[in-house]
This record gives sequence, C-alpha cells and structure tokens, in this order.
Amino acid sequence: MAKTVRQRNVESAKLLKRIKVSEIPKLRAVLLEQQKGYCALCGHTMQGTKQPALDHDHKTGFIRDVLCINCNGMEGKVFSLARRGGGSGCEALWLSKLIKYYEKHIIPLHGGIIHPTYKTEEEKRLARNAKARSKRKLSDAKSRRATGFI
Repeated sequence: MAKTVRQRNVESAKLLKRIKVSEIPKLRAVLLEQQKGYCALCGHTMQGTKQPALDHDHKTGFIRDVLCINCNGMEGKVFSLARRGGGSGCEALWLSKLIKYYEKHIIPLHGGIIHPTYKTEEEKRLARNAKARSKRKLSDAKSRRATGFI
C-alpha cells in the first residue's frame, strides 16, 4: 500500500532535529527576518505587536512560519472546525471547497432573497442609537430617584 505524503513526512521527521523550547526565540527571529517582519498569513507587520507565534503543524510537528498571534489562533480554530466539516485528513479539501462556495455566491444566485436576520449598516446604527437612548433614559430615571427628584 502506497504511503501518503503526510505519512512519509512523519517518518522523515524522525530523522530531523526537534528543537528545544529555549531555541524557539532564536528560530522565530530568523524566520521573521526571512519574512521581512510580516505575518506569513495576513501580511501585516509584526513590529510592535504581541510576541509573534512560531506556527507548526499539529499533526506532524513541522514548523511552518511565523504568524501574528491573531492569525495563529484563527488558523488553529479554522483547522479544528474544518476537521469537523470534512473529516480527519480532509481539512484542506474542505477549506478549498469553502472558498469555491464563497466565490460561487459572490453574485446572489437565488434572486437576491435576503435572510430575515440580516441587518443593513443603517438598521444596525438605528438599533444602537435606540439602545443608547433607552439606557440613558433608564440611567436618568435612576439618578432622579437617587436624588429624590421623581
């Protein structure tokens, strides 16, 4: 039976060097320099941000690149959710299908029918303003009661 690329990579990993935790900062700095100081995923500069993350494949342990903390966290969450959607080993396939699905629906296919829970930016703004007015009214009423001006 032929081995998958991942199985061959795992076997070859046994021949590779496992770094120590104390070596992470140096390796992260080297990779970040190779990436010219930018997150390998979103492309934003990592200058002045929280400590960049040394991303690795959780199935094989292979170090991939340096990501900003935000992208590293999202990548992990997306991967876990994709595993649920596509089954173990099919995460990349499921994600590529998701992208094709989004591309397919850039233009509405079903006559422009809008979901009932969707709110336009104007509707959201009006709801925020109404909530703020209600909160102010409640706060004013509490203040009047506390001071005896009811």
